[in-house]
Amino acid sequence: MKKCSACKSIVLNDRKADGHDRLKPTTLKIVKFMTGVILLSFYECADCGTKWSREDDRQDPGSGWMTV
Repeated sequence: MKKCSACKSIVLNDRKADGHDRLKPTTLKIVKFMTGVILLSFYECADCGTKWSREDDRQDPGSGWMTV
């Protein structure tokens, strides 16, 4: 599947990076650890259908956007 230009512009593995306006949320998971909480959000692009996950882990600056 080919990514649209908006999906191609998403910065990977940077938890502070933004997605784009055409990403539709599909699922949200909250994972609790003794050291904190990790939010796992899943999205699908309404334009090209690319499936994304976004991990928000304050302990890991490399967490962020990934294609699924």
